Amino acid sequence: MADTPAKIVLTKEIQETNFAIMVVSIGMSCFVWQAFESGEMYYKKRKPVIAVVLAQAILGVVVTFVTLLTSVIEVNCTFRLYFSVFGVNAADIALQSVLLWKAFLGNNRSKIVLMVGALPLLGIVAFIGLNATIGKSQTHFANGACSTDYPTFIVIVKAILDFSSNAFLSACFIFVIYRHYRERGTSIHRTLIKEGLIYCFGVCLSNIVTGILLMLKVLGGASPVIYTIDWYLASYLIIKQFKASRRIEKEELETELDEDDMKISQFSYHENMDIIQQRDGGQKYDYGQQSINTNPESPLTEITAVSSSYPMK
Repeated sequence: MADTPAKIVLTKEIQETNFAIMVVSIGMSCFVWQAFESGEMYYKKRKPVIAVVLAQAILGVVVTFVTLLTSVIEVNCTFRLYFSVFGVNAADIALQSVLLWKAFLGNNRSKIVLMVGALPLLGIVAFIGLNATIGKSQTHFANGACSTDYPTFIVIVKAILDFSSNAFLSACFIFVIYRHYRERGTSIHRTLIKEGLIYCFGVCLSNIVTGILLMLKVLGGASPVIYTIDWYLASYLIIKQFKASRRIEKEELETELDEDDMKISQFSYHENMDIIQQRDGGQKYDYGQQSINTNPESPLTEITAVSSSYPMK
C-alpha cells in the first residue's frame, strides 16, 4: 500500500528533526572541547581576549544543551527561540570583537579600523532587535522538537553582516602581517599569514553557505540549527589562531635563548683571550685558525715549538 502524501510529509519532517538533533549534538561536543582548550590557554596566559573566547565557547555549550533539552523534556519553544537568537549573535559579537581588537592593535591602534570594524558589530546588536520586531519568527513544538518559521530577509541580513565583518577584519589582520613579512621575511610571519587566510576563507565561505542553506530551508523548520555549524567553525579557527600564536611565541623565546647562549659563549672566549694576553704580554702568534698572544718565555711558546718541530705527514 502506497504511503499517503500526509504520511510522506510527516516522515520527512521526522527525518529533518532527527538530523537537526544530530547536528546540535555534534556542535555541543565541539563546544565542550573548545571550552577545555580555551580554558587551558586562559589558565596559562590570562589575557582578556582569551577570556572572551572561553566565554563564547561556554555559551555555545549552554545554547546547544537548551536546544537538545527541547527534544527530551517540555521547554517553551518561544524561550528556546529567543535564547538561541541571543546566544548565536552574542557569540558573533564576541568572536568579531577579538578580530577587531587584533586588527586595531596590528594597525597601530588605527581609529579608522576601530570605527569601521565596529559598524558590523552594531549591526548585529540591531539585528537582535530586528528578530524581536519586524523580523519576528514563529515557533511551535512538532515531531519531538521545536520547529521555526522565519522570514527569508532575516537570513540574508545575517549573512551580509557576518560576511562583511569577518572579511574586513581578517583582511586588516592579514595586511599587517604581510607588511611585516615583506620587511623581515621570517617563517613566523608566513605561519600567521596562513592562519589568517584559513580563517578568512573558511569563515566567510561558511557564512555564505549557511545563508544559502537557510534560505532554501533544507531542514524545514529545524534549519536554524545550521547556525550552530557556522558558530563552532568560527570559534575553532579563532582558537587555532591563538594556539599558533602560542607556538610561535615559544619558538621565538627558544631562538632568543639560543642567541643569548651564543653571545655568552663568544664573550667567554674573548674574555679568556684577554686574560692570556695580559698574562703573557707578548706578540701575536697565529696557530691554525686561532690567534693567541705569547712571548718567548711563555710556556705556550714551548708547546708550540715542540709541536712545530714535527714534520708534516
